[in-house]
Amino acid sequence: MKKAKIGTIITLLIITVAFASVTTTLVLTGTLSIGTDRSSFEADVAFTDSVTILGGEYSLSQGNKTLEFKTAHLNMLESETTLSFEVRNNSRQYDAKATVECTPVDPAYEEYVSVDVTPISSFTLDALETQSGTIKVKLTRSITGDAAEIPFECKITAEAVERDSLQTDPSRFVASDKNLAIGSEVCLEEECFKVIGSDESTVSMLANYNVNKDTYLQTSLASGVVYSEKVNEVLDNYLAYLKDLTRAKADTSIQATLLTKDSLKDTYGCVSEESGLNCASSTNASWLVTNHEYYLLANEDATIFESVDTNGLVVNSNNGGVRPVITISKTLLKQTD
Repeated sequence: MKKAKIGTIITLLIITVAFASVTTTLVLTGTLSIGTDRSSFEADVAFTDSVTILGGEYSLSQGNKTLEFKTAHLNMLESETTLSFEVRNNSRQYDAKATVECTPVDPAYEEYVSVDVTPISSFTLDALETQSGTIKVKLTRSITGDAAEIPFECKITAEAVERDSLQTDPSRFVASDKNLAIGSEVCLEEECFKVIGSDESTVSMLANYNVNKDTYLQTSLASGVVYSEKVNEVLDNYLAYLKDLTRAKADTSIQATLLTKDSLKDTYGCVSEESGLNCASSTNASWLVTNHEYYLLANEDATIFESVDTNGLVVNSNNGGVRPVITISKTLLKQTD
């Protein structure tokens, strides 16, 4: 009985081993092809339509790859021409590293004309970013001979730079009125402004409130009040914040200053009275006068020394707030219908 029992156990063990699992491995191989979206990048980096020239004329080629300009006659010593332009990287997947190479003025005319180009040498242009530049030409020596045309050329070469994520769309200023009427509102996320003027390429706007001296955001609270020595610091930091939201890297795409006393009287309807300039009766009083005092420039060249108080009077004060005038390129504006 014991032998039989042992034999049965052995048989069962053999059966168990016989049904052990059997495995195999499948291998999949392949080749991945990756490449540069060269044609898109070449089309995406181009001049914008935001071009201005004082003392000359310009034209853009189809696709905005070539910008040609011609100065008016520079026939008076120290007369000058300034061309302002913008370069845009519309790509979402490539940043760009750009180099600037300019052909110098013909040596025969070097002593007569100075040409200053910005940016100089190189700059970076992140995806969906804009960079502005200028070309300033000045007559530095009077000419007694015949008029001459001096050829001049700058080449901007952009090289694609890899990214590991698609760039998100930048914030844009949004206008409540497509005609940009004076007093209409323009907002960039939570920061809102009243239009005070526009031209073919730019819009100027007055912040709805003073900018907080600590957070550098607009505020309806008294914390927007600062002493005059802090004005430039607040302006610079607020400007940096707006540029960060829009990725407007260029210095000229967004600029900040203060209202002038002259503009209040000449443009926005403030009235001269015995007590001084008064904005309370202006047709624009609803947005010119706020619940906090703010600084003015007496004129374009003066230092800050006056402000509009809460009653709309222009007064001497060293306890105002910073209520910026923001001028932007229309390329940063998304107009509503």
